[in-house]
Amino acid sequence: MKRWLSILSGLLLLTTTVPATADPGHERPKITTLRFAHPPVKAGIDEVLIVTAHDPDSWIYEVQARWEDENHNGGALFANTFCLQDPDYSDPGTPAKLKLPVQFEHPGRYHVEVRALSAYKCRGGSSEKSSRTVEMDVMVSDPLKTATDPDDSLGVLDISSIDQTQEPSETSVTTEIVHRVTMFDSWGNDALAGDSYMEMWFDLDSDPSTFERVLTIDLDEQDGTLRASMLDSNSGQGRGYAAVTRPDGNTLEVRMPPLLLKKGLRSYRWYVSVNDSAQAPCLPEDPCSDIAPDSALMRHRL
Repeated sequence: MKRWLSILSGLLLLTTTVPATADPGHERPKITTLRFAHPPVKAGIDEVLIVTAHDPDSWIYEVQARWEDENHNGGALFANTFCLQDPDYSDPGTPAKLKLPVQFEHPGRYHVEVRALSAYKCRGGSSEKSSRTVEMDVMVSDPLKTATDPDDSLGVLDISSIDQTQEPSETSVTTEIVHRVTMFDSWGNDALAGDSYMEMWFDLDSDPSTFERVLTIDLDEQDGTLRASMLDSNSGQGRGYAAVTRPDGNTLEVRMPPLLLKKGLRSYRWYVSVNDSAQAPCLPEDPCSDIAPDSALMRHRL
């Protein structure tokens, strides 16, 4: 069953004033940019569709988008610019650039159609004109994102994969961030005793030179359980604790509210580091430590 969503919003407009750039090649509105801000596109979250359009002789006042999957399930969005790209109506032809929130319900291939409407000083009526419909197909991926890691370390703390997702919280109305670390072999909690450790490092501002948070997972030697504490890596101050569980003998799972990282956080990057110091000898060619991913960090958009 097809579902339609109607949104009216001028706040979605990027209010960057650009001088009019009339294009004699078209006499009606034209969409000049259509792309997603953060590919690959994932299901179940608000993706950002960037649309730029202009009419060389008038003002863009609305952008309309529709999307549906192979079963004709999808949605529609109507975003009014309120002419914020040129509030003084001084420059007809000023491009309007909008960021539209689009949410795909499930993974799969979707067909997207977008058109722009213009009208003299956004008044509508007889001056209204429509652009040609621009179409694109997009493959929407599962929100669960996984990175695999090679069998390249001694000991039981050799990472085979890490993954991330968001799930409803069991204790509150909010969602929780969930990170899982899976090893090649089964391992016990005591693998993180003594000088052994597991750390998750978080980059909150996309600056590759710094990691603002570190989550340390270690063994509580009094009761044999694992604990995870979050630190501000710049100040060394504690921020709180995450919940640690063991879904199976190979896997460790960490659950935490996004607030444990930062209030209002929309995106971050992270990696996992482990050290199995119980293994000896630890040599460059036979390391007792591992990190995942080996190269580019995992990005998680909330």
